[in-house]
Amino acid sequence: MNTHLFIPLALAAALLACGGEEEASQPEQTPTAAATSPSATPRAMTATDHWFRGVVSEMNTGCYVDAICSVTVEITETLGGAPVDEGTEVVIITSYGFSTQRCDGQWAEAPPGREVEVLAHSAEGGSLAVCKGDHYFVKDLQTPE
Repeated sequence: MNTHLFIPLALAAALLACGGEEEASQPEQTPTAAATSPSATPRAMTATDHWFRGVVSEMNTGCYVDAICSVTVEITETLGGAPVDEGTEVVIITSYGFSTQRCDGQWAEAPPGREVEVLAHSAEGGSLAVCKGDHYFVKDLQTPE
């Protein structure tokens, strides 16, 4: 092999190898700040919607029995939309069960004590619901252990 071609190729290979080592040796960023800060304003949220964080006090998954599934959340932080009082417990309907009315919202079963983020709309009887569209949600903010 021609030494005039070998030297530039060897230098290029050495530079590429060193560049990869620098990237690999950088400390990994931990997402701790992202876990505590609110996410971006949810898509399609309106001023009359309720966006907040809270702690689950009860999860009712009996919609197969009594036709309604819901989650009761104690509000710890209001994030936007219509005001809700921190410290208040609210019932959030997550499924109408046997009803012909469809519930399009996203929700995850979260046991009592879990922190959740909620985007909900007002429903009958002073409760909230995640049913009017697929952009409504109850998100579990803690990863299962």
